[in-house]
Amino acid sequence: RNEHVSQNWGLGITASYLHYNFTYPDYLMLLQAGAVLASGAFPNGLIGSPNQWERQFRFSGHATYAGFDDHGIRFGIGHDDLDLYKTRTYKNYLQNASGASIPTGPVIDYSDIQPFIRPQRRTVDYVYAQDEWGFAPDWTLTAGLRHDRYSDFGTTTNPRLALVWDANYALTAKLLYGEVFRAPSFNEQYGINAVLNGNPNLTPETIKTLEAAFSCQGRTENQVNLSLFKYAMRDINRLVPNIAPTPG
Repeated sequence: RNEHVSQNWGLGITASYLHYNFTYPDYLMLLQAGAVLASGAFPNGLIGSPNQWERQFRFSGHATYAGFDDHGIRFGIGHDDLDLYKTRTYKNYLQNASGASIPTGPVIDYSDIQPFIRPQRRTVDYVYAQDEWGFAPDWTLTAGLRHDRYSDFGTTTNPRLALVWDANYALTAKLLYGEVFRAPSFNEQYGINAVLNGNPNLTPETIKTLEAAFSCQGRTENQVNLSLFKYAMRDINRLVPNIAPTPG
């Protein structure tokens, strides 16, 4: 990172790589030994062992420009590559079409027949721009726009605004508006589990937030903050009961 590459320009680059595995050396006991379901009996208990290996690569860059009076401009781009490249599933049951767990005997490798999730990959490309404008003494307006392109969802564009007034040395007032989204995880989409099944048709959650915030610091050791906000969420990803009542 160098915020003074030239007279008015700054640049920064971030790159990261993460590799992790999530494994169970011992099996999970989902139901105790002797459990009996409508689908059958499990003398040794309902047993499972979901294991996964994932690698993530992230790259981003930004540039800042201060050549305009009273403006601080920032541009950025990025790319994320999220690769759940390997999964292994050991269990002693299979799930039928209605979601019921059918006993199958001893614990064996079901990775090819019915894994808890199959390998998945998602890439994300994004670009954003932001302008911090000091349009009057003690007043600042920050406006930003970000555009994301997901390999499995398509595109989304989200704005953000912040109006800040430094009323005096002790009081700061802010008016904030933003739109954000959250893409469902691989497990929320594609998971196959005795307790929770995913839904490949899920779409990202979205939220719009409006907030007024006040900060007052009358003395050095005391600070009072007040926030008033309203938000609206859509397409919330939530748990729902199985449409077939027997499996639960």
